[in-house]
Amino acid sequence: MLAGATVGAKESYQVKGMSWTWSSPKYRGQRAGVDTAPIVRYREAGAAILGKTNIPELVASVGTVSPLFG
Repeated sequence: MLAGATVGAKESYQVKGMSWTWSSPKYRGQRAGVDTAPIVRYREAGAAILGKTNIPELVASVGTVSPLFG
């Protein structure tokens, strides 16, 4: 279904081996050990996870300014 499609995952989703910080300095350097359910479904459908996209710290704001990633 999604063979060859690339997907960017929000920083709040766990993607095995990628950062998982919720854009908060408190979690700087944390890496996900597993994929969350939506990421598993993307992979099962043949998509490739290209990288992570920015979120506001702890997903607690309307804007997308992050103290870790700008």
